[in-house]
Amino acid sequence: MASHPLTRLFSPTGSLAGLLAGYEERPAQTRMAEAVARLLEVGGSLMVEAGTGTGKSLAYLIPLLSRADGDNKAVVATNTIALQHQLLAADIPLALDALGIEVKVALLLGRGNYLCLRKLNRQQLLGLFSDADAAERQRILFEIAPTLVRGERSELPFAMSTQEWRPVASSADGCAGGHCPYSGECFFQRARRRAQSAAVVVTNHALLLSDVILRSEGAAILPDYAYLVIDEAHRLEGVATDQFSRSASLGRLRNTVNDLYSPVRRTGSLAGPVMGKVLNGDELGRRFAKVLSAGEGHFALLHVGLGPGGEGEQRIIRKPLSFDAGLDAELCRVAAWLEGLAEESDGDEALELGGAVKQLRGYRDDLLGLEERRWEGFVYWAEGLHDAARLRLQAAPVEVGPILGDHLWPMPEAVVATSATLTVGGDFSYLSTRLGFPPGEELVLPPTFDYATQAALYLPRLPDPRDAGFYKEAAREIRRLVELNTTGGTLILFTSYRTLRTFKVGLEADLSGLGCEVLTQGDVDKAFLLRRFKESPRGVLFATATFWEGVDLPGDELRLLVITRLPFAVPTDPVVAARCERIEETGGRPFDTYTVPEAALRLRQGFGRLIRKGTDRGVVAILDSRILTKGYGGIMLAGLPPVKRFYSFKGEALRVYLAD
Repeated sequence: MASHPLTRLFSPTGSLAGLLAGYEERPAQTRMAEAVARLLEVGGSLMVEAGTGTGKSLAYLIPLLSRADGDNKAVVATNTIALQHQLLAADIPLALDALGIEVKVALLLGRGNYLCLRKLNRQQLLGLFSDADAAERQRILFEIAPTLVRGERSELPFAMSTQEWRPVASSADGCAGGHCPYSGECFFQRARRRAQSAAVVVTNHALLLSDVILRSEGAAILPDYAYLVIDEAHRLEGVATDQFSRSASLGRLRNTVNDLYSPVRRTGSLAGPVMGKVLNGDELGRRFAKVLSAGEGHFALLHVGLGPGGEGEQRIIRKPLSFDAGLDAELCRVAAWLEGLAEESDGDEALELGGAVKQLRGYRDDLLGLEERRWEGFVYWAEGLHDAARLRLQAAPVEVGPILGDHLWPMPEAVVATSATLTVGGDFSYLSTRLGFPPGEELVLPPTFDYATQAALYLPRLPDPRDAGFYKEAAREIRRLVELNTTGGTLILFTSYRTLRTFKVGLEADLSGLGCEVLTQGDVDKAFLLRRFKESPRGVLFATATFWEGVDLPGDELRLLVITRLPFAVPTDPVVAARCERIEETGGRPFDTYTVPEAALRLRQGFGRLIRKGTDRGVVAILDSRILTKGYGGIMLAGLPPVKRFYSFKGEALRVYLAD
């Protein structure tokens, strides 16, 4: 088969070479671009596993931009805002220059990311925050709002907590649409209009899935699209699980009420002199006090009915819950009263009252749905069982594949899913089944980096992590590995905060004595923590959760990566337990078909933190010897890059990979 015409752009004499200094042709990138180009021409589906350094963004953007137009729109969905901004600021302009064309491209985020000017002006008048620092940030926000370009939360020159941002963020409940006095300036509506008129829309997984939900109800956020690219596709199942989930708690009820009207501070969307014309604050305060009182009683009865539990316990609920109807009655009464006032009002007052009604009824629907187990195919559970005030009811889909298969994949003519980690043992079937991805083409691209010379894998035989002797031996290994690493940073990954704290307490003094700066996830903001780690010549970062992926630490920023334990999912997690139960019901073996593949993908993501560029070097140490002693260890090792392996501590040999 003759190569596709677009591949000439990637050749040493192509347009990319003329635009990028020191350009080197990457065969894997060219293969991916050709596969994407041919798919877009004929339609269907394509899964591409392309490791870091492949240049997969350009590999899908160049074919996509060459075909997308007003009649055949495209959507590119990523998991992280950082990647979206990278696409908009760097990759898309480069792809358009290489093609020599102009294509209208727009970024659209979930509306909660955008500042609402109407809310901001109301809150400025109300003086929402009694805390001096928060009030000062609100004042500065009011001053700089006219200078913002996109009005996104990430555009602000300072951080705002969720509690501070929520009252001024765009929301469907508080949107007046064309009747809003700020409709022409509205950041979200401007972004949405740009998206509607663009040929290519860049968005995130969460908004893509919100669009799926809205389309099932006859509405939409995104324009109709012919082509869909899912980047960071390994994260789609988790995002879909969160997006389709429901929850209700006393805390959520209190937040809802206080956002509408706090009798103590006399602030909220239903406060102020304008609202005072149609709404008696004292009466509203009394009615909301009844709602909160009924809520406290309701969750106290639920707590008694469920029985006591531990602070971290998550208990699956298998039958509908019996509950007192008092809270339901109070919610209905106050919603009906506010709705009546809204019908007699107009302008801003009617809008705020109508939005309040939607919020109260939305809470009621979620609470009843959870207690009645209204949604089929969901797992239901309770947490915070140690305290009625912290009791939370939750529900999540056991399988998202059928939902995506029915509502997401059928719409585009062509869909591409790509990531550095999509296969288990070179096979796409695990993730494609989990996502309900339509059968089609599959492509695994070879590694771009020379892992054999750039990285080493150290696999010591230590006691099983579940044994008492593991901590002492693992701590000894960490100390002597860090002692070897004199030229760069060390990232130590854990699977739980409890284990992280144990190791940090035991090692901090020793590591500080080696001249290292010890940093810990959870002590400060993640962005500040990463910046501090990057700046430290010998930083040691103890981390878990989000640091297993999506963290870019090239060169000296990361020389040593220590994985203390294989990243198996917590078996008592309700969603994990329900998925394993579902597999057992169909005659499968959940450990082999779900637990191990999930851990293998997670391990590959963790390993991928080390080598980010062709000049990077370093050592990965996996201290969990089950990767050597258990049968599933072979599957996990087979998925890792082909690096030099060490099974015993050889300081001088390892030091070669850690040297500058």
